[in-house]
Amino acid sequence: MPLSERGFTTGLEVYGIYHGYAGLITGKIRKLEVGDVGDIVQRGGTILYGTLRSV
Repeated sequence: MPLSERGFTTGLEVYGIYHGYAGLITGKIRKLEVGDVGDIVQRGGTILYGTLRSV
């Protein structure tokens, strides 16, 4: 089970950050809903386009 889905099942709010660390600093953060991550594994593990592994 992906980490995001585990968060939903335990009642946590799940957020996504665009563009890695730079997005965290600039506030590019989005609250995710269950439907946003339902097929995330089939889409390559990311829905936050432009996500960077490092800056």
